[in-house]
Parts: sequence; C-alpha cells; structure tokens
Amino acid sequence: MLTHSTFFKWAGKTAVLAFTLFALQSCGDDDGTQDPPPDTTDPSVTIKDISAGQTVWNTISLTVEATDDDEIADVELFINNESVAQSNSATVDFDWNTFEEEDGSFTLKAVATDVAGNIATQEISVDVLNTLISASIPADFFEDSETGVIFLSNADGSLITSMEFENGDNITLKANDFDGEEFFLSEGYTPEGLQIYTFAKIKRGSTWTLSKDVDNDDDGVIIGTPFTASLELTGASLENGEYYNLYSHGEDLYEIDENQTLEIGLVDETSPLYIVKYSAQGEKLKYHYLNEIIAGENSLDLSLVNNDFSSVSFNITEDIESFQYDIEGFPSDDTYDVGFEVDRYEGNSEPETVTLYYPNDAFASYFTDIYYTTEDYEYEQFGYGIEGIAIRGITASIELQTGEESFNYTSSGSYDFLLIYTASDNMYNYFILPAGTSQETPLLSLPASLSDYDPSINIIGYAFYDHFSTEGYNEFIDELKSSEYGIGSVFGQGNSHAYLEFQVESSGDRKASIPDFFK
Repeated sequence: MLTHSTFFKWAGKTAVLAFTLFALQSCGDDDGTQDPPPDTTDPSVTIKDISAGQTVWNTISLTVEATDDDEIADVELFINNESVAQSNSATVDFDWNTFEEEDGSFTLKAVATDVAGNIATQEISVDVLNTLISASIPADFFEDSETGVIFLSNADGSLITSMEFENGDNITLKANDFDGEEFFLSEGYTPEGLQIYTFAKIKRGSTWTLSKDVDNDDDGVIIGTPFTASLELTGASLENGEYYNLYSHGEDLYEIDENQTLEIGLVDETSPLYIVKYSAQGEKLKYHYLNEIIAGENSLDLSLVNNDFSSVSFNITEDIESFQYDIEGFPSDDTYDVGFEVDRYEGNSEPETVTLYYPNDAFASYFTDIYYTTEDYEYEQFGYGIEGIAIRGITASIELQTGEESFNYTSSGSYDFLLIYTASDNMYNYFILPAGTSQETPLLSLPASLSDYDPSINIIGYAFYDHFSTEGYNEFIDELKSSEYGIGSVFGQGNSHAYLEFQVESSGDRKASIPDFFK
C-alpha cells in the first residue's frame, strides 16, 4: 500500500523529470536539431594568368577562379563594367578578342557570390595594343606623284603586313595573326630602282617617322655684294714677313701687310669680320673676331688681333692613304649656310702629325668634316660645335656569316648601329641593326606591290655609325621616331655623327655608296 509520504516522494521525482524534458524540448527546433551560426565569410576570386598593367593583343584566354568555405553560387566577368561571361560554378572562362577593341586601357573585374550571398571582387587594368606601327606622312613628303611602301616582317622574314602610301596619308598597321612584340620594319622607295631601308627590333605600338633625304647642302654662294664698308685699319704690328688675312661672308679674303683704308663688299648692311695674323711661313699666330662691320665707314685697330688659338692634333698612321680635315666657323648656330674657313688640311701619311687651329668660342658654332681612307675602310666625321672638332673615332668588331636565306653576325664596339647593305640586280636593301651576339637577319619576303624586284643576301658593304647625341641602338631609334624626317633629320645639319665603312667582295662585284641621308 502506497503511504502518504511515499506518494509525495514519487510525485516529486516525476515532476522534476517532466520539467527537465520540457525544458530540453523547448530549446530545440521542431525537428529536434540546433540552428548553425550564419555564414558571413566572403569567398575569394582571382583573374588567372594576367597581371595589372600588362599589355595584351589579339585574342587572350581569361579564366576566373573562385573558392569558398561552403559553396560558390555564381562567378561573373566584366570588361569595362560590361558583363562578358557568367557561370554558376566556381570557374568561368572567356576568350577576349582584343582585336575588336580600340587600343587603350581596359578594366577587368571578377565577381564571385557564395550560396549565403557573400560577395568578393577583383579588379585590374590592362592595356590593349593591337597597333603595330602608326605614322603620318607629311603633305610634301614626296615630289610629284611618287609613292612608297612600308612593310613589317617577322623573325624568319615572312611578311606580316604592308601598306603603300603617298603624301598626306595616315598609316596604321595591324595583324591579328602576328603575336610577337618586335619585328623588322622596312621602307621601300623606287625613284631609281628599289631602295629598302630595314630597321630591326622595332617594338609593337611605335609611332614611326618615315625617312626622307633632306637637302642640307647649302651651297653658300653669295650673289652680289650690294653694300660697301670702308675700313680704316690702324695699329698694324708686323715683323719678318707677317701679315693679316681678313675674312668676310665666309669666302671673301683680304690680305693686309700695313695700315691702310680698305673697301670690302657686304651682302647685308652688317656683317661679321674674322681677322687672322700669320707668320711669314703661313702659321696662324693670333686672331680677332668682330660681330659687326656696317655699311659705310668703320675703323679697326689691328692691335686687337691678339687672341690665342686652340688646337687639335691627329696622328696620321702609315696605313692612311688620304686624309682631309676641314673646320668652318658660323656666326649663328641656327643656320649653316655660309661658313668662315677656319683651318684645313688635305694630304696623306706625311707629315705624321697634323695640327689645326680654331678661335675658341669666337664663332657661335663650328662644322668639322674629317675624312680619311685606308686600304680596308673609310672613316668620316661630321661634327658640330666645339665638341665636334676633335676626332672621335669608332672602335668596332664583327664576325659575319652569310647563307642563301639569311646572314648572321656578332658585333660590338663604340657605335649606335650597324648598317649592312645587300644588292641584287634591281634593288638595294640597307639593314639598320643593333650590336649583339649571333644576330640572325633573314631574306625578306616583299609585298605584292614590289613583286618585280628580287631580294638577295649578297652583302656588298657594312658600316658602323656613331650618332653623338645618342647612346646605343634603342636611343638612336627613339631619336629617329621623334624626328621630322627620320634618317634624313637625325643625320641633318646640327647633328654630329661619324661612320666607319668597309667594302666587301661579293658576287657580281656590285658596289654601293652609302645613301646621302646616312651622311
């Protein structure tokens, strides 16, 4: 029998168990499981195999990969904020044909979303560059109705693309089947047979300047002297046959050996006057330079002819067969039309040392032409300013091998580029090349517009060029691209340069002189 006290003990235990079960049930879901914490972790997303700032062209493959601690719901790729590819998986691929785009900067953005709605993005900018070469042809580039052709070649000489051009044309060359960064660029002209100028290692996207032979040969001819100056000369101090030479307009010469009144002709109402005092043996002793002699009456104190010359010397070695050294002075560094003869030597290996004199900075600028030959080579230097008076010289070495379809060279030295020229029956090809080791230069396939010509690897000469204002091939090419007329400008007036040229015995005994605008 259940007693009163026993009943209350049993009832108490039952109540505690029931409360415990109720409490546990109230803490769970309807299915009896506990809720997980919410997902707040962002996924990660990466645009593969491309980096910020990279330059791209033609068609490139883009891959976007995303990862998450749970599951990726969506991946999307945008180019300049326009959706171009989307996937409900963790990866999306897209082949981007950049050839359909304008050159310039593009923004790539990848967006990844996980199943919880968390979002991650990556954004980078790249540069599209499908233009190989661009150029603008001046309206007066050609005379009459002449035309030219520009063409690009790959490393094996195959034609990439080409274009004929005439005055006023704008050139843009592209090729979606060429995937390289560098190429050969050739300019072809047919005024008298075909002449091609080929430049190596030109970079994609270059703005090019076509080469024009600019006429820099000012003849310095003075037609008439409509003005007259009267010079009262005083202060002459001469001993043992000494004398003065007065130079006006760069060509008129007056020899003076006493005080006197001298009439000289002037082209303009004012003119500079250069006076040199000589020994009886013709040695330069002193000089004086006047900026202005005016039409009318002037006085000149010859005692002012007391300034010392500077000098430059050159040792003529036995292998030199002929030698010429000319220095001219110019009143202005803006034009080189009429110069004053400063000093000159012409001869051969006798004497062993030649010394020439110049009047320091009396003239605004100088032009110096140095030319000498040996049995094997010729050297010529065109120097402007005082720094161009001394012989600079070129040191160079080359190993040259030729085949039927290419030539290979290894060359080094103190020069900016190597000029190798080849010839066939009806054309010349001038290759402008950098120094280097085992450099392969192919026979070039010509565009259809030049199908009447037959290229050949028949080397007839080579020359090393030093352009004084540049250091190395790349600087020289940059200078050329920024010039007005390409080669014709960088070797024009005011640009100091030198070349060392060698002739090569070749089949057919063809010879070629270097074109004028390489001088």
